[in-house]
Amino acid sequence: MSPITLVDNESVLSLHAFIFSDEPSRARYIYGLRIPGPYIYENQVADRSVFDNSLVALFAAAVHIQYLHFPTSIKGPVFDAVMKLTTLRELHAVSEDTRRPLLMRLPTFQSPLRSLCIEECDTMGDNISALFLHEHLSHLAPTLEELDLDFFQFNIAPSSITTPFLALTSLAFATDYITFEFHPTAILLCLFPNLRGTLVIVPMRIVFIHDYLSALREHSVEEQRARAWPGLDRLVCDAEWAFVLALQCPIRRMDIHIARSDGKGCLADTLRSNAPRHLHLTVGLKAHEVWDVLDGLFPAEAADRLTHLVILVEFEVYSKWRSHLKGKRVPWNRLFNKVVDSVGHLRPTHLRIVLECTVLQGVPNSFPDGQLVNAAYEVSEPDLLCVAARLMDTMPTLECLFLDAHGETYTVPVRNDWEVDEDQTPHVWHLSKGWRFVHRDPDEVPVGDISSPGPWTELAGEAVERVAEEAELRLARFREIRQWRNTE
Repeated sequence: MSPITLVDNESVLSLHAFIFSDEPSRARYIYGLRIPGPYIYENQVADRSVFDNSLVALFAAAVHIQYLHFPTSIKGPVFDAVMKLTTLRELHAVSEDTRRPLLMRLPTFQSPLRSLCIEECDTMGDNISALFLHEHLSHLAPTLEELDLDFFQFNIAPSSITTPFLALTSLAFATDYITFEFHPTAILLCLFPNLRGTLVIVPMRIVFIHDYLSALREHSVEEQRARAWPGLDRLVCDAEWAFVLALQCPIRRMDIHIARSDGKGCLADTLRSNAPRHLHLTVGLKAHEVWDVLDGLFPAEAADRLTHLVILVEFEVYSKWRSHLKGKRVPWNRLFNKVVDSVGHLRPTHLRIVLECTVLQGVPNSFPDGQLVNAAYEVSEPDLLCVAARLMDTMPTLECLFLDAHGETYTVPVRNDWEVDEDQTPHVWHLSKGWRFVHRDPDEVPVGDISSPGPWTELAGEAVERVAEEAELRLARFREIRQWRNTE
């Protein structure tokens, strides 16, 4: 069942009229409600009192409601009615200026929550920290299976944790500052000892020196000598976090993001000690940094475990006016060959390589409209067939291969900051091909049939998306950290 989305007074009043025209037979079928978010609430709800009173009545009648998405900026009777609900299994709260009312009332919230998601946490301290979770929300420990927080502070000594959240299997959060006193791996293991689903950690914004990260990593390894998770289905984080956590348990899939050149060494060490079966790697760097990062990125130790590999390389090209006339080109083929060189020693069965180029085309302010140059399109397209042939020849284990090249060109005034107008619609082009290895009996191929001269068959149309979905080769954007949750 899907939740009912309420967007304005009209939708609230319509639902209210429908439910209360036959409350006994209709109200009990309200599974979930999505109340307008903070900004929509302010702009589209004309009559606040009617809106609030109708919602309070709906909450009182919905005796079997299990899912609620609501903004904490809604105060007064609606907020009180939400806190009195006792049947909710999933709560998705969206904060605006402050979550203080929510923090004050959550300890008294009696619904047996299975999933708790709080958006827009306050990084200045008004948030659900490890200490707050342990001291004030321990009543949720027996039922809470999924916890999704925008910000999570590690501020409790692992030795003081007496009420672990034994039911929790999936966790998502962001954090910046980590210390030895409140070591993240130690706290996570003590507070969530049965974590086995998905762990999502938003990338660090603070840059730590490598020696400090190495010391934290050694602490993580030592902590896991006494206790460790039995296994993790999916780890989503940047290369630095994966390095610091140094997880010793089997991990089926890792989604790793490299946003700094230092991440190369972190990822290599992580894969050397504990490579997953599935790896989705996003490399988002300046074009000149990509070359060095791809060199030696995958250690030989990873070859024995990696079976499914997706590599997304995002880079920018700055092209001044008329530079395309002087032979400057987006190096598609060179980059593809660089990636092939980087993975050539691996033995994956499924491989996808994606190059995404953003071209910032500088033009004079006087350049006439309608004649803007699409630099990504003007260069020769990458030879995907040549790249595919090389991979098929060098990787005998391959069963499925996808290659993608995507280009977007933005025109910007010629100046030092290369600032892009956010409202600008870029020139876009995309090239994609996919192949599948077909085990066939030579006797089954009709004489003279040259449509599939070898064991590789090119996929087309819906088959491309279907095979990519089945093999988990779809692109999972790192910024979409809630992709693992299906509550919305």
